Amino acid sequence: MEVPRPAKAGNVKVFSAVAQLVTTLPRALSAKIAVDAALDSCHHMQHLHDAITKKIGTKHAKVGMCYLERYMLFILFMLYVEAQKSLPRPFVQGFESWLFTHRCRDTFFFLLDHMKLEMVTFLTDEVLALQDNITSQAIIENFSSDACFKKLSQRLTAEIMMRDTEDGEKLANGIRIAVAKSVLPQNVEVEPCTKVSVSGRTADEVADEIIKTLGDAPSKGCVLTLQGLSGTGKGTTVAKLKEKVPKTQTWSNGNIFRSITLLAVTAAEQRGCDFAEVLTPEALDSFVKMLQFGKFNGKFDVKIEGLGLQYFVYEVEKTVLKDSKVAKNIPTIAEVTQGEVVTFVQGALDQLASDGVNVILEGRQQTLDHIRTPHRFELVLEDPVVIGMRQAALQMGAKAYDKVKGSDADEFVIRNALEAAMADL
Repeated sequence: MEVPRPAKAGNVKVFSAVAQLVTTLPRALSAKIAVDAALDSCHHMQHLHDAITKKIGTKHAKVGMCYLERYMLFILFMLYVEAQKSLPRPFVQGFESWLFTHRCRDTFFFLLDHMKLEMVTFLTDEVLALQDNITSQAIIENFSSDACFKKLSQRLTAEIMMRDTEDGEKLANGIRIAVAKSVLPQNVEVEPCTKVSVSGRTADEVADEIIKTLGDAPSKGCVLTLQGLSGTGKGTTVAKLKEKVPKTQTWSNGNIFRSITLLAVTAAEQRGCDFAEVLTPEALDSFVKMLQFGKFNGKFDVKIEGLGLQYFVYEVEKTVLKDSKVAKNIPTIAEVTQGEVVTFVQGALDQLASDGVNVILEGRQQTLDHIRTPHRFELVLEDPVVIGMRQAALQMGAKAYDKVKGSDADEFVIRNALEAAMADL
């Protein structure tokens, strides 16, 4: 019989062995739905699913494993029943014989022999469509034991950490230049930084720990710095903090670097000289002085005024500041103006906090060490490979979603799309 598929929730937990079974074998999902319907109909005696769940993490885990094996065999038996019904002479072959002669026999017994008493997020089309930390975590849960996924994660971890090291060295060099120009002090006393573990935790849990540590500071307005390696979830954590803490906004140094670059490019054009000739300490200092942070037209913004230019950053951040002549020169400006930008930003952050605004500044330690605030946090992972796993899951999820969106794909199709994406990476 065809069992109608129930409406799906966005974030459904299933036993990991069952998830592997239904995403590996065609029609196994229909068999699971039929078994679940049968279990629901006799729940007044004992619901097998609940009996297994209650054994997780207890001294009765072995009993739970026996129940889980029974649940898996029920699903396989339903597959057997459906297969037999399509035959001219059904049920001539018994279930045990069918199980031992099936083309997927090795898969059956591998799953039965290696199953664990754990639950994972079911990879439904709704979970894939979220394209957020829930999607990534679901992919990690379902692929963490896959050899190809492990290899991909290790490679991405190495690439990310190398990139972080290179970026850190560039920032450190920029800070050294600022110190040499006496724009920044050589020695700074950095306030204590609270390390927040993100291993095995949701973005909500991480954000809640930070909020608890902040105490009543957000009620008055404060500056919060957030650092950590790429892939530790800084962006997701920032988004959660903005959801949970009133009057919170993020600060990006990007537009300040773009504004200085615009002024430097304009100066070079007006003087008819090479771009490098306008990068003297005196010229860079004059460009920064052409920037003013404050309240304009009832809201905080950066005003650019000088060299015949007059703009508000909010009005030109997606136009003038994105011009190609600005974009191609940003790396050069960023290297030689780290100190000037840090000094400018500190003044802006103090103004915002004094007005009761909570400001989150996310970035690299090399720069953040020069921002003064008692509210400092660093996201950490005990196992660096998790960074690569998150990146692998992020890329796999995006590729798979592009392939299946709009098609009402089931879990089997989604699994295949994810495996194809993993192979491409």
